[in-house]
Amino acid sequence: LFMGDHSLPEIHLRQQGWAAAHADAGRPVHAAQVLQVPFVTERIQQAVATQLQQGQPFDALFAASDLMAMTVINSLRRHGLRVPEDVRVVGYDDIPLAAFFHPALTTVCQQIAEAGQALVQSLLSQLGGQRCSNTLLQTTLVVRSSSGAAPAA
Repeated sequence: LFMGDHSLPEIHLRQQGWAAAHADAGRPVHAAQVLQVPFVTERIQQAVATQLQQGQPFDALFAASDLMAMTVINSLRRHGLRVPEDVRVVGYDDIPLAAFFHPALTTVCQQIAEAGQALVQSLLSQLGGQRCSNTLLQTTLVVRSSSGAAPAA
């Protein structure tokens, strides 16, 4: 599953990356696998409960943020499921807490300092009367326990 508010441009790009990874692996993506959920704790918890109540089986979930992923993990626990044994979970952001959460959260790390520099450069360019273009920054996957994969040594 993908969970996030894909009406937001950044989250839409994350969803596109998730779908592209499925395509690369030869796995189809169905609309029911995309959960439009805002970054609100109660709505995240409700989305997990609804998926489980509807009997929609899933063995993995990519959350649009680390905090969303942590909420998903806690919600799965409340429903008697284990991460990563029953459901594998991946987040996005690599916030400092991700490494210390239990299980440690596999996540996509974005370079916040580089993003800040690009933002400032874009703002300065706009103030100088120039038209700005989007900047796509590199990310890296940080593998930890929540995905069921062994972390790289």
